[in-house]
Amino acid sequence: MGTNCCKSSKENPDEICEPDSANPQHSGESAALVERLVREFLSVIRTLVDHDPPIFFMELIHIADKNYVLVVQSLCRAIPLEELVGPLVISQILYECPSPSKEDLIGFINLLETPSFKDDAYERNLCVALACVADRMAGPYAVSLLTETTLNFLVERLDHRKKHDTQVVLFALIALEKFAQTSENRVTIEKFLNAEYDSNNHPLRALETWADEEDPIRRQVGFCAQWVLDNIFLLPDRDYSYTRVTLKGINAILNGQDMTECMKVSPNGLEARADACSFESVRSTFEVSEGCWYYEVELVTDGIMQIGWATRNSKYSNHDGYGIGDDQYSIAYDGCRQLIWYCGHSIPINHKPWKPNDILGCLLDIDNKECLFSLNGVPQPSLVGSVFFDSTKNAGFFAAASFMTYQQCRFNFGSREFVYRPTDRKFKCFNECGSLNEESARIIPNHMKLRRGSLGVTNACSICVDSEASTRLEPCGHSGFCDKCANVLENCPLCRAEISQRKTTKEVQTREAETSDETA
Repeated sequence: MGTNCCKSSKENPDEICEPDSANPQHSGESAALVERLVREFLSVIRTLVDHDPPIFFMELIHIADKNYVLVVQSLCRAIPLEELVGPLVISQILYECPSPSKEDLIGFINLLETPSFKDDAYERNLCVALACVADRMAGPYAVSLLTETTLNFLVERLDHRKKHDTQVVLFALIALEKFAQTSENRVTIEKFLNAEYDSNNHPLRALETWADEEDPIRRQVGFCAQWVLDNIFLLPDRDYSYTRVTLKGINAILNGQDMTECMKVSPNGLEARADACSFESVRSTFEVSEGCWYYEVELVTDGIMQIGWATRNSKYSNHDGYGIGDDQYSIAYDGCRQLIWYCGHSIPINHKPWKPNDILGCLLDIDNKECLFSLNGVPQPSLVGSVFFDSTKNAGFFAAASFMTYQQCRFNFGSREFVYRPTDRKFKCFNECGSLNEESARIIPNHMKLRRGSLGVTNACSICVDSEASTRLEPCGHSGFCDKCANVLENCPLCRAEISQRKTTKEVQTREAETSDETA
């Protein structure tokens, strides 16, 4: 069960001390109080298992209602860089706080202009706070927050040559993604990046090369950079990642058609991440109903994730905090809070919290009605539950997982050698028995999914999304537009080149065929 404090009530405790910005001493005392409350919340985030927030969380919300900027500044000061669940704490608090006023946003921007912060932790936390506010306030308020100061602050931290801490780079990137959810901001960011960098020197291009690195923070940066280049900040001379990835030898992946709306899946379908303040879930493409099966998960982050098994009968609700293990049709391991989840109840497990690069083993012996998890090869107590009786009547099991904010991991269904292969029983893996058709093997960008699903048009115009994309622009050669939309364009929307001709796809194909015949 995800730590979603948004379901709580907002009753204001009478005993809370009111911040008084007119009184410097009182203001200083309030800042100290807020920082203490933040540290208290940080100390219990790994143990919260229900939707009832602790009293000091509600105190923070009450103070934010009176002095939003004080709470933001205290969050930035109180959470150290080495506390990797710190960004989750910031997002939980700011998403529950009352909406900031225009004056609050001005005060927020002033924090960016303060010359005193040179601390990596403060900068990371400030980027996280910007991402939260931009996500929550999408629309005019997000536009007003994306000032020249804000934009310079974030983009400057994407330049890997300037040696910013990797966590600062990561959350500056996520903040830009959240700002770009507002279309006006997206145009502003793209213009700024195009003015500062040519396509070959685009900062995101350098960052996406980190996607395959072993360092967990750099890997997150690479994953996020690749995702935004595929989904948000499109470059005219860059092919989509799914067209460049090889799936040779991969027969089972995460199902891009069977996940909640804010889940992100890598182009090869074996890595997943969530950056929304919700509990995002995904299932695999392969289903099993008998026998013994095993897969492994390599942790990229160490926060709240529930990883295990679910049937197609399992239901999850991302915005209510319900995921894998929260109903009678699924079961999950949560190494952050040291719990196993089944039917919405948790079972404590005796080991230290998991950490990046740990390996979670997931074994399901359906014939013997046994589920066994292991962490770095150390087995946890086996479980026998009614999940086997409730689930396999009408459906088999899928590998499945749910993620809280800023969490990421890699799945191994057998296309790579297992690190901690079970030795006490025979088992099978998804990859040796599964298969992928053309549709399930492609993790395509979200905007392409929307186009394909529009009115049954499989090759929809990228502008109107209603008619078939049948026209190519010359001389740049970009396509993806219907005849009607192409005729009202003066410049290519992808590369801004002036349009001299508009040709139908059929005309282009005919001309290419004629040229090929002449050459032959």
